[in-house]
Amino acid sequence: MTVRGELVRRHPDVAWVEGEQRVVVCRLDRLDRPPAVLNGSAAAIWLALDRASTVEQVVQEVAARYDVDLAVVVDDVEGWLVDACRLGLAVREPAS
Repeated sequence: MTVRGELVRRHPDVAWVEGEQRVVVCRLDRLDRPPAVLNGSAAAIWLALDRASTVEQVVQEVAARYDVDLAVVVDDVEGWLVDACRLGLAVREPAS
């Protein structure tokens, strides 16, 4: 579970490539596992991690990208971030 206000960032051992319609993400220290292919809102969340450091900022970036209210995307963004952390693609830490 993510906590609003906590920091979130890409895992330092992740390499990624952005294409026209998707983002491909790979853990460099886990090359025995297939890369993750992100499209749609998953790609938007991943790209938002480039410019945001809190869960709220990621939610704001994604809502702005799709021109929707924050309430429309908050649960999906938070859920995706939980999954990304579980898969080792992102890390979260308490805000200081």
